[in-house]
Amino acid sequence: MLGILLMILKIIGIILLIVLAIVIAVLGILLFVPVRYRFYGCFRENCRVAEGKITWLMHIVSCPFFLTGENPGIQFRIFGKKVDLEKKKQGRKKQKKQKNRTKYKTAKTSAPEAKERLKSTISSQHKETLQIQEISGPPQNTEELQEKTGKLPGKSIFEKISDTIQNRIRKIKKRILRIRNAIKRAIQKKEKISKLIESLKSKKEKIFDFLADEEAQRAKGEVILTCKKLFRHIMPVKLRADVKFGFSEPDETGVCYALLCLLYGKYEGKLILEPDFEHELLEGEIRCKGRIRLINLIYYGISFYRNKKLKEFITLIQNL
Repeated sequence: MLGILLMILKIIGIILLIVLAIVIAVLGILLFVPVRYRFYGCFRENCRVAEGKITWLMHIVSCPFFLTGENPGIQFRIFGKKVDLEKKKQGRKKQKKQKNRTKYKTAKTSAPEAKERLKSTISSQHKETLQIQEISGPPQNTEELQEKTGKLPGKSIFEKISDTIQNRIRKIKKRILRIRNAIKRAIQKKEKISKLIESLKSKKEKIFDFLADEEAQRAKGEVILTCKKLFRHIMPVKLRADVKFGFSEPDETGVCYALLCLLYGKYEGKLILEPDFEHELLEGEIRCKGRIRLINLIYYGISFYRNKKLKEFITLIQNL
């Protein structure tokens, strides 16, 4: 009996170890296997192409995208087979339409019964009104009264004068109330603006005092360092570019060129940039490849979350 129990416990332990190994393997694949991406763009007179591909787990999951051409869009593939997400959406829409049709048919079948009930109630009400008219007689119009009396019922001159005076007084009162409300609003707005200016002054002092703290300076340095590491991780591993570009405004072209010049250190000899300050254009060719690991993103996210001074600064800005 004891041997059977030990055998059962052994089998349960083996099953639990297998399940744990599978879970650890799946987590390891999700965290450490990188998501790879590549992009190719050609912007010339005879060539207008912009396409790329995102792959994961030895191309088992892939997502090619096309930004130019006859059919621009994104595809989703598993083991090379295209997964049409639009068809699934259309199938769901069809199911909803079928449900609505069945509801409409049931409403149609119950509609004639409701119509018959309405007709019966309307006919009964009509009969009651006819009986009342027979008892009381037909109603007299203003024209019939005029034929009998020769005069129309109307107001006297004094009543008309009093009505016009009262209407004028009401209009004057409304105008006075509008002017008074406008003055009150202006005073309230002035008070709100003055309070806002005072609060901004106090908050400005709080922010400068917070940033002047030594611990805040250290936290600022740590945040900048983690941002740099994250940027390096996301940036392409391989990059080749020969681009001539220009915006409508020369200052925008200058700012963009200054930012792109920061990449010269990492991609020395592989990056050729030519700004055009006179024309708005984009010409050239770009090729890039890179990878992103989920474990690195989680690590940088935890480092941001553990920074207490960063939390204090975010709460300070939220309370502004």
